Amino acid sequence: MKRTAERAADETSDDDYQYVSSHDLRRRFAQRLLVDRQMNPRVVMAVGGWDSFQAIEPYLNAPTAEVVNDAFEEAGLA
Repeated sequence: MKRTAERAADETSDDDYQYVSSHDLRRRFAQRLLVDRQMNPRVVMAVGGWDSFQAIEPYLNAPTAEVVNDAFEEAGLA
């Protein structure tokens, strides 16, 4: 992980890549699937190795008002 981050920092001239951790990647993995792709949380938990909803919850950002409104509109409840 560290070598890949250092290589990304060198190739992009962005030193912030040096501070990326496996924890950062795991959090983004959960956010991408649950929030961006609206994947079933149980599927994400199974492939990501989380044992409970409480374990996965810290990896998620609170939805914005726009995300909430869009979800209700897509469900035909707005």
